[in-house]
Amino acid sequence: MSQYIYLLQEREFIKTNESIYKVGMTQKENYERFNQYPKGSMLLFQMICNDCKYIEKQVLLMFKQKFKQRKDIGNEYFEGNYKYMIDIIYITIKNENCEDKTTCNEEENENDIECESEENENDIKETNNPEEETRETYEITTYEEWIKYNNIDNIVIKNKKGEGYLRFKGQLWREFYDNDCFEFNEHYMENLYGFIKCNQPNLIKMVSPICELVHMNEMINIVNNETKFIEVNYNIESICKDIIKKCYSKNIEFYKLQYSEYAIMVYKQEPGVNYAIFNSIDFTFTHVDKLISNKILTTNNGGSRFLQIKNMPNISIIDDILNSLVDKYTKCQYKKLVYNILVKQEENQIIFYDYNECLLTTWIRDLLYLISNTKYYICDECNSSELKHILKKTKPRCIIIYNSSKINHYTKLGFRNIIVCEKTSKKSTYDMSTYIKYLQDNKEKIIKCINDESDNNYDIKKWEYDSQHYDDIFYQSHLLQTNFLKWCCTPDASMATSSPVAFGPVGPTSWSPLMVSMPS
Repeated sequence: MSQYIYLLQEREFIKTNESIYKVGMTQKENYERFNQYPKGSMLLFQMICNDCKYIEKQVLLMFKQKFKQRKDIGNEYFEGNYKYMIDIIYITIKNENCEDKTTCNEEENENDIECESEENENDIKETNNPEEETRETYEITTYEEWIKYNNIDNIVIKNKKGEGYLRFKGQLWREFYDNDCFEFNEHYMENLYGFIKCNQPNLIKMVSPICELVHMNEMINIVNNETKFIEVNYNIESICKDIIKKCYSKNIEFYKLQYSEYAIMVYKQEPGVNYAIFNSIDFTFTHVDKLISNKILTTNNGGSRFLQIKNMPNISIIDDILNSLVDKYTKCQYKKLVYNILVKQEENQIIFYDYNECLLTTWIRDLLYLISNTKYYICDECNSSELKHILKKTKPRCIIIYNSSKINHYTKLGFRNIIVCEKTSKKSTYDMSTYIKYLQDNKEKIIKCINDESDNNYDIKKWEYDSQHYDDIFYQSHLLQTNFLKWCCTPDASMATSSPVAFGPVGPTSWSPLMVSMPS
């Protein structure tokens, strides 16, 4: 099996003109992994290697030294010059066979020893200082004191190795592992010790006139002639042991998302990522802190992009835009498709044909990526063994195929929503010229709708840039993305009276699927 290291720029950063790039590894063939990213992303470099896990680890180490790591987006995202990034990847892979991996590990160990020696020397110098020897300090050793000033909401430990789950306020749970296990990978896995080390609030101990821990930001408001403070140190080992003892739970309860529920990232004025549980039936957003409580719902169940919450999104403007793009029959069948995928599976099966530009497919795929990552859709680009592996781990609600001859095959596998994307000169789904003309002729109306529903202060200059990309209207969060989501989740009056059309023999099932076809 071939292994690759790749560098790409996601569509969102291309549109915002930000020099932010993602490095990754894959064992999938023929750009299959790249095709799972949002449409419009740019693959800058991909190179074959012998051991993609090892190479990626080396590349990440160098990237952290050379570029700004954007941990607010993800551990594999970096800001800088992409040409230098490509050079590093190329040289690392080129030298893969020329260097012994053990030599590299020995060098790392030597560097660690040198660093430890320097630290020991510094310790000796400090202890030789009489003032340092007499300085009084307070040591934090307990779970309660450590978490009190942290942004961490709760911790659940599942075994004596310290494995379990941790949740920051306003976010989903993050799983952490035993860093001594053979499978542990510091670039993909987190551990309890690391969380404690990286989350140490800047505290000071007030010992007079009262005894309590005080954050350094609060210290300036309480300093007077009577106050006395001493420094605070963190004993990570003791805190870790105390957490394992006090946060252990024999029975861990998990939060199960219903068919209509999604854990999504939402824009908020406060810093940090904040999640809400979106219910597509009544179009409500409930903050995770109020809903999941101590039940575990990990970031693996969350969406991949931010959504802007609007109180009353206008969906009539979505109807007008789609009416300019496709005929009423196509729009009606598309509405059934997206409603079945996002809200409730009411039809036995829907087979939706999309031709040439496949714009409707792009929008629903981007929407699913927004609210659930790649959990609920799959593209017909993987081999049978990979497909079986995916179907065991997740239950995709739809599959996008590029050859109608495979419909029966995927029907037998149980797919109830099949999108067929085909290139043909005989049929056309879209009236692109009318659609583009509508956007230009109604730009004041669209801009007013955007500004009425949000605080973006969106203007005509921004519109002139955004309208150059004809598929951005339902993709960008600052445009009509939320409105489009609302439209998809609103049932159409005709849906209740529609009757399935027989498709013919499709396998062992006794029901007939709904055939959604394009008029000639």
